[in-house]
Amino acid sequence: MDMGNLTIYFTDMTITQPVDSPLYTFVGEQGEDWKQVFVELDQASGPFVIKLEATIGEGYKSDIAIDDLIVGECATLVPLAKSMFNEDAIQCSFDNDLCGFTQSSEDQFNWTLRQGQTPTINTGPNCDPIDCDHGQYLYIETSLPRRYNDKARLETPYLGGSGKRCLSFYYHMYGYTTGTLKVKQHTNVTDVELILWEASGNQGDDWHRQSVRYRALNLYK
Repeated sequence: MDMGNLTIYFTDMTITQPVDSPLYTFVGEQGEDWKQVFVELDQASGPFVIKLEATIGEGYKSDIAIDDLIVGECATLVPLAKSMFNEDAIQCSFDNDLCGFTQSSEDQFNWTLRQGQTPTINTGPNCDPIDCDHGQYLYIETSLPRRYNDKARLETPYLGGSGKRCLSFYYHMYGYTTGTLKVKQHTNVTDVELILWEASGNQGDDWHRQSVRYRALNLYK
């Protein structure tokens, strides 16, 4: 059943007869989870208006909802000019290397840098979410000799700082037997790992942008 659609429009108010130009449209069922979306406004050179239009579908057994709308700088969406690592922050496009991340020795296999489509059909992304032609990303290949519940862990060095922090990343989880992706925090004071975020199962053949807020305590990774 058609559950309707949600469209985001951009209206340039600098012209004599402003026209609503569609920027992004969601059509039909999008799943039961909240999804974060970033839309670039390259055409914004003066006063403008953003409009969100929800259209009802064929039936009543569906809802469309929005929350936490922000209009502002989108520096995190543009391709990274270079990787950056210091004692309290990491920024990495994975286009050249792991940027200070390390492959854990407490797992069964490693993450792999990849450009273009993953080797197994009907799984994985077709290319990097920012630079499809040249960009690289990290992925795990779950074909043989991998086994059920094998884990691949990627870790930062211990980071410093205190207070509120935010981890932002793209993720892609596509395939019939997709497992689980977790983000964990580990401090140098305790061996307990805190799960900050996780997703399980097939999330569709799309990259999703995710932001995870957490609090930095002592040294952590």
